[in-house]
Amino acid sequence: MPAVWCKIGILFLLVAPLSGQAETEAEWGTLELEVDATDVSSRILHSRLVIPARPGTLNLLYPKWIPGEHGPTGPVADLTGLRIEADKKVLDWVRDVEDVYSIRCEVPPGVSSVEVTFDFLMPAPAGLFTSGSSSSSKLAVLNWNQVLLYPAGATASEIEYHAVLQIPGGWTAGTALPVASQEGEQIDFLPVSLEELIDSPVLCGENFRSIPIGGSSSSRHYLEVAADSKEALELEPETKSALDQLIAEAGELFGSHPHRSYRFLLTLSDHVAHFGLEHHESSDNRVPENTLIDDETRIGRLLVLPHELVHSWNGKFRRPEGMTASDYHQPTNTEKLWIYEGLTEYL
Repeated sequence: MPAVWCKIGILFLLVAPLSGQAETEAEWGTLELEVDATDVSSRILHSRLVIPARPGTLNLLYPKWIPGEHGPTGPVADLTGLRIEADKKVLDWVRDVEDVYSIRCEVPPGVSSVEVTFDFLMPAPAGLFTSGSSSSSKLAVLNWNQVLLYPAGATASEIEYHAVLQIPGGWTAGTALPVASQEGEQIDFLPVSLEELIDSPVLCGENFRSIPIGGSSSSRHYLEVAADSKEALELEPETKSALDQLIAEAGELFGSHPHRSYRFLLTLSDHVAHFGLEHHESSDNRVPENTLIDDETRIGRLLVLPHELVHSWNGKFRRPEGMTASDYHQPTNTEKLWIYEGLTEYL
């Protein structure tokens, strides 16, 4: 199988740059992003950005084409209360009449940065993927594309963000995003590219477990679980053994690990949208609350885990030609989606 995989890779797949490896473009500097999730039980996230800017027209974009969702699914309709300031003066802004994801303002002379604040209203259960419900009173999944803007013309792999997240009191968080420090419920992340930030969701909750899996694998792997109840966090030894074996078999199949570490972010709730979404060093997996403690539910629902893990190689580390873009405003060509998803399902 490894030989077959290599042959397929040479014929059809292009190498994509790993998240966070490109240098930051000097003209933008580092953007500051603060997200207050303490009102998440009310389905509200508060966002504040400090964006370097020069006098003149500033065009800000809300992420539109979300990786892994294969379409223009960015939930811009849930952005509200947008306010842009420079030197403590409110700036007028306009939305492009032909592109609701594009916002423009005029930066006055002598200004080197603008402050942007807005709220994100977390969607109801009816939506698909990250446009669906992502929270309950006990847990939440934060997708960074929902709570930020970025300057038009900036390349996702080059522009850098320094993010800080405030989670509710008594909650614990799991993410592949590198942490600089944590004080109480405030998490200060290391600066990363916009590409790596959007590729690194955060799972947090009142009932939370982080379980190392994979045994002596050369790359660290974890099952990080948040649930609406403590009872739902129970993990049977047989299930733990199967997850260990999954990591071992993936290592045998592919021969190496393209990630520094890997986290299965597993949300156990009947109040969120149920799906799986791949990321390079983690996956966002949402299943019914009783998945780990009910045999029938577990057998059917945990099949999402090997699928999303394989995407770390096929879809993230290696991507079909055309399915990458320089930012989240440019459409991707899904002509080779049969490789992206079909080959993953086969493997």
